[in-house]
Amino acid sequence: MLLFAGYQSFGQNYYDFAPVGAKWTFNRYTNLSTSPNDYRMRIDYVENQVISDTLIDGKNCRAITNVDYNGKKIYFHSDSGKVSYYIKGRGFCPLYDFNLNAGDTMTTTPLFFYPYTATPPLLKFIIDSVAYYPASPRSLKILYIDRCLDGEFYFYDGKIIEKIGTNFIFPINIIVYGLVYTLRCYEDSEIGLHFFPKNDYYNLVKNCTDTVLIIRTGTENNTSLPTVKLYPNPVFDRFFIQSDQSISAIQLYTLLGQKIPIQLTDNKGIYEIDMNNVPNGLYILEYQINQQLFWQKIRKE
Repeated sequence: MLLFAGYQSFGQNYYDFAPVGAKWTFNRYTNLSTSPNDYRMRIDYVENQVISDTLIDGKNCRAITNVDYNGKKIYFHSDSGKVSYYIKGRGFCPLYDFNLNAGDTMTTTPLFFYPYTATPPLLKFIIDSVAYYPASPRSLKILYIDRCLDGEFYFYDGKIIEKIGTNFIFPINIIVYGLVYTLRCYEDSEIGLHFFPKNDYYNLVKNCTDTVLIIRTGTENNTSLPTVKLYPNPVFDRFFIQSDQSISAIQLYTLLGQKIPIQLTDNKGIYEIDMNNVPNGLYILEYQINQQLFWQKIRKE
């Protein structure tokens, strides 16, 4: 079994991405609500761990548990700061490049792409700035993403951390069978355990193995549940929210939890969101009525 602790290339030290034994732990959000009158959210966790390495086309690659694509095992390869993944039938695809700096362009291929295709496109991202995440024996490079030159908005949450990746393990569509995932912990023998509490949307998770159940009923605060109309879904240009009770806040988020600036108009209780400048894809609409938060998944086409 091969285990790389890091290596030297062109005067730059690079950590090996996904060494054997590395483990990512993710918050898993499962909506258990049975009706609009009873909101229930379970926060537990799922783990991905590097279990073995193998040789593919002469390259040392690592297999990770619980990560596959249409039943095909996914392998990851890193060399001199560049990370790629391998799927049988697709070959090696670029993922991250930690040689880059502010102003550079990173080319990557998302694991999953909507609509699903055998050969997803190459996406080009501008590196806005570079920072460093504290770790031992040395800090980890962070690439901050400014925008995607190809118009796609998802797969990254704004930053990529050397050795760890994005808020999700890889640029993957994080809505899987109705579940949402965000990075909770990362651990390996080189840099130890790192906990990311700010990635929990509800700020309730306190360690790598916490499980939390959130219950909000319509009888709280002796208020009646509102009647809300949300339309159209999917939306093309304008989205409307209509309620018999006052709405105090409306926000739009990507599936990664990144807030999207929106232009909101209140027309006598009918709220209109201009979606013309919002890229196509899936989003989470959050609105607040009587100090209660509600969520709705919408699609922009």
